Amino acid sequence: MSLTESDTELALILPHRSGLPLVEYLPLVFLSGADELPLPEPEALGAVEGRSAIVYGPEEDDDGLLCHAQGWDMGDLVLEPTTPANGEIPSYNKALIFLFAKPNLLGFFADWKSFQKGAHHGSSSFQVGSLRSSLPRIR
Repeated sequence: MSLTESDTELALILPHRSGLPLVEYLPLVFLSGADELPLPEPEALGAVEGRSAIVYGPEEDDDGLLCHAQGWDMGDLVLEPTTPANGEIPSYNKALIFLFAKPNLLGFFADWKSFQKGAHHGSSSFQVGSLRSSLPRIR
């Protein structure tokens, strides 16, 4: 899977995690404030096929896994890693996901369900933070 312009933009928006726990990293990303979307419908999040996402596991040294959204499967967010899994597939259980749903950056916690057919399946949390990206368009 090749990288996209959206992947580059997402990488530029997110600060380095620097060993922070997930519950401290999420507010760092949304320092300038985010709108909260309580109980959003999956389709309202803009996680259409091809959107860039980064998944962080709870280990503080996890630098994130770059993925592309594959859409929704019965209410579960489906994310395909940009690099094929070589060996053991990470099991996230609880994960923090940032999704670049242009022009917004979404951040939310998810419960991971499974890894099927080369993609991670997880349910989004009950609350999603949304921040309008102010990054200039990359050409």
